[in-house]
Amino acid sequence: MKQILFNSLYCAYYCGIIPCCFTLNTLYFDVGWVFQHTVLLWVSMVVIYTQYYLSPYYCDTLHRAALHLGRWLKVEGRNAHVPYNVWSELQTWPQNALVKHIKGLFKAEALCNAAEPGNSSHSRFYFLFHEPLRIISLLVVAQLSVAVVQLVLLVGSTDWNHLISLALLLFCNYYILFRLVRDYLLMAKAYKNRLNLMKNAD
Repeated sequence: MKQILFNSLYCAYYCGIIPCCFTLNTLYFDVGWVFQHTVLLWVSMVVIYTQYYLSPYYCDTLHRAALHLGRWLKVEGRNAHVPYNVWSELQTWPQNALVKHIKGLFKAEALCNAAEPGNSSHSRFYFLFHEPLRIISLLVVAQLSVAVVQLVLLVGSTDWNHLISLALLLFCNYYILFRLVRDYLLMAKAYKNRLNLMKNAD
């Protein structure tokens, strides 16, 4: 994630801000338009880099790891009469298993649980990747919203330089949107049977 943010900010900085720094003092440019163009470029670059670094194959690998990692739910009531096991990192725990950890009593939520109870990074990882289509759905929504905003700005623009820059950026964003929707449809078709089996198991 750090590399995605750094590369997208780097690209937006060199494409949107640096050209303004080297303009002549006598040249007038619209600061609001430059800011708007840089923000749209940055969001587009975030989606492009996320699509590149989190390819469908890599998302599938992370999804499988999240299924193996599992999730723990903290049990608030400290009932001493509930049978539980002492948590061990050398064991995977089945669904609904109760374990005692340093941070309290936890119940296994997933089918297979290897995560450390109470570890927030394990919980975040499971939340992001246990649904295989979550990341690509977020990317499709972000890219679609950027394309709609750019289309609205294109319709409302009257300057020729705004029209050209928005049209070029919109053309690139349509291609990215096409690839994201294609990947989403392929992944949805591939995961259809697995998701039905997971829902029936719950």
